Amino acid sequence: MGAALFFAAACSRFSAQPELRVLVDSGAPAADYDPVSLKLTRDYFFCENLFSPLLGYSSDSELVSELAESFRWSGDEAVFSMRPGGKTGSGAPLDAYDAEFSFKRAFILGGTSYSFLSRMLCGADKLKSLNDACPGLRVRDGGRTLAMKLGAPKPYVFHLLANIAYGVVPRSSVDPATLKIRDYRATSGPYYVDADLGGGNMLLKANPAHHRCAPDMPRRVRIVGSPDYKTNDELLAMLSSGKVDYVMMGVVLKPESKAEFAARHGGYNIHFSRPLRMIYIIFNESGMKRLTREERFFIAKKLRELYPRRRPMTETPDQLFAMEGSLSKRQLEEVASLIKGRRELVIKKRVEGKRLFSYFWLDLEDIAKWLPGAVYADQKPNSERKNPPPLDIFLAGGDIGYQDDVGLVLYYLEQQIFGLGPAETEKWLAAYLAEPAKEARMELLRELQYRTLRDARTLPVGLLPYASLARKPWKFNYPAALAGDHLWRLRRN
Repeated sequence: MGAALFFAAACSRFSAQPELRVLVDSGAPAADYDPVSLKLTRDYFFCENLFSPLLGYSSDSELVSELAESFRWSGDEAVFSMRPGGKTGSGAPLDAYDAEFSFKRAFILGGTSYSFLSRMLCGADKLKSLNDACPGLRVRDGGRTLAMKLGAPKPYVFHLLANIAYGVVPRSSVDPATLKIRDYRATSGPYYVDADLGGGNMLLKANPAHHRCAPDMPRRVRIVGSPDYKTNDELLAMLSSGKVDYVMMGVVLKPESKAEFAARHGGYNIHFSRPLRMIYIIFNESGMKRLTREERFFIAKKLRELYPRRRPMTETPDQLFAMEGSLSKRQLEEVASLIKGRRELVIKKRVEGKRLFSYFWLDLEDIAKWLPGAVYADQKPNSERKNPPPLDIFLAGGDIGYQDDVGLVLYYLEQQIFGLGPAETEKWLAAYLAEPAKEARMELLRELQYRTLRDARTLPVGLLPYASLARKPWKFNYPAALAGDHLWRLRRN
């Protein structure tokens, strides 16, 4: 308690430091951001700075306490002791009742990725209101302790709860009728919204009562919204012109562009994550039927050749999961041989593709040589068709994981990259979650990945790191194995 009071006082004394101006490619208001509706990189950025989960990761990527001061197993219960003295940005106390409320709210409002934990804790019936019983969630010690009764120890749950999708949304911030967040000053994270200025512009302030508050972290953060489309050069010019001090990883996604900028201009620090961002091609049901397996492998092969030409920091992997659930040596050799193929093709079929233009708009002439029937479904006039045919291919990006990350597996199941139907997804997930041993879960994931790659349903195109840029004297202390712009980890020299 004494240490918490010391840091709160220290944060208050240093509140006059210059504000950090952060570029965000959006004009959305604060009300658009909620841990239960994460889609884009900027959604994660806001929620990871405004809300805190019970658990998190250290700068060395180790699982650590956040709002829960400690966590442990007691029989079949996961027990979380909340930090004493925790408060929201508006000064309301934070306790285990807020955590319980936040879980129930997520089970009501969230999608299918929350359903398995909801079933384990609350039963088979989906929660419809906060008044519905959830027997597996228990608050004890007058709000000091939260217990989750899970039937047996499930260590992967701790990693799951470190995901910001399970960030604690305080009771005092939510409209009880709609369950929407209405007060962004009453947040549980290191920052709160002091002013929403419109057009995506906001002023964030550090919460001096938060356990992550430090005197040399950014105390005032001005969000500079950029709602209109801008090229990478235009976005980086906002940094060199002095309009902003920080470019987050989701703005100017090419790490090479940020590296070149930092090399040309003095006075900037750059952070690179490990290669985390996987670009992959999904063959939808139409593509699986209309394109032969050889044609699907060939399309992936050609895109894998094109992608690194303009992105020299790109790796070209032969699997989607490099650590947890990675292929055996024999499986990897088989898949690599299938991707390489044995002959060149010209596929004259009409192939409907989404985001093919987004990722390869400078390579259309090359693509036309071997895929002359490519249709860029999300570009005009094709995007304005009233009854477009089904998509054959879809390009997307997502993170690979370096932990036993059930949340990531749930995300990819929801994205349907494995091509499982609803019943098969439920059956596979039930088997995966029932396995207490990590090695057994990884074997299930390995076989699912192998089948996905062998059948050319989803194939990797490229793997690259994320990068963030900060004007000196701000320096990074970010985990290399995790994506995110956690501004409270920045330090001022």
